[in-house]
Amino acid sequence: MSDTAVFQKETIAAAPSSVRSPSKPQPQRLDGIDTFRFLAILAVVFSHTYAYKHNHSAVTAFLEQLSQFSVPFFLITSGYFFGKSLERGTDAGRRLGRTAGRLLFMFFFWSVAYVVVPNLVRDVSGQGLLPALAHRGFLLREWVSLHPLRFFFEGTAPHLWFVMSLILSLGVLTAAIKTKTENVLLPASGLLYLCGLLMVTYRTTPIGLPPVIDHISALRESPVFSLVFPVIGYQLSKQEKYPAWLGTGLLALGVFLLVAEVGLLQYAYHFTKSTRYYLSTVPLGLGAFFLALAHPHWGSGTIVPSFGRMTIGVYLVHRMFVGGLLRFQGNVHPLVWDLGLDLTVYALSLAVVLLLRRKSWTARTVT
Repeated sequence: MSDTAVFQKETIAAAPSSVRSPSKPQPQRLDGIDTFRFLAILAVVFSHTYAYKHNHSAVTAFLEQLSQFSVPFFLITSGYFFGKSLERGTDAGRRLGRTAGRLLFMFFFWSVAYVVVPNLVRDVSGQGLLPALAHRGFLLREWVSLHPLRFFFEGTAPHLWFVMSLILSLGVLTAAIKTKTENVLLPASGLLYLCGLLMVTYRTTPIGLPPVIDHISALRESPVFSLVFPVIGYQLSKQEKYPAWLGTGLLALGVFLLVAEVGLLQYAYHFTKSTRYYLSTVPLGLGAFFLALAHPHWGSGTIVPSFGRMTIGVYLVHRMFVGGLLRFQGNVHPLVWDLGLDLTVYALSLAVVLLLRRKSWTARTVT
């Protein structure tokens, strides 16, 4: 999930070797950013594994919504590094091309993988390898032909929306930079986000708007919601100070707003549909980002930042294990299940990422 993508694999603001200035020292990675990436990907796994959800408690619902800080944090970080790379003289179009090329490769690779890999062993044992692969190829073509718009926005797995949405958001940001209208993009993207909230999250309230985009599920994960976060990150890349007190304050504000919003929507307007976007999502993501930059050495000397650097791979892989492990839910004690499912999914995903990173030709699928 290129060094300007949200899951940056190079140094914090380093440009590619072909455009680096030899006279400038290359900054080191910020362990604080990588540490928060690790925490954020755990939050993503938590929200996708459906652990704890059988409890149906207010605490569980709150924790589930609180975990949604992760995607805004990733997107803000992406825009921040995009802006930092441009400060070093990189052309915005060239940087977009590098980033989009890397992300598109992963998007299509995992779109194929999520059709081919599930139940492949069963199909091979019953049909043989080549017929099984041919059948899976047919299913892929059939699915794409039936759902072309959905495939464009999220591939063949629901979590892949993030990859395409990041590409589109950075594309819009690049166009704005090229036309020198990037300052207009922040209020415009904020208005777009607000309209999305009124059509989805707040649609049952008196200020709600007709749910135009809700009829096309893929559009809910498009730049309608995600654009504002890379734009915020890009604007913040121009700043020099990121006080910790501001990060703490934004997180506190986000938690307060989250409690108020969830309570208001559920009890006053009976909105129970699961959604990852609220007004509180913005300060939660911003607060995590500010804290990560204000504490660049958090996690230093531990293995946590190293795990954070493999976040994009874990993100792409983890849903391979969620469905398979959920089949064993009834055979495991509920407490053990709740405590162990998230960590098991993460550990298995991390193992696959480490395996794929060992060869250069497979490393491109997860880095």
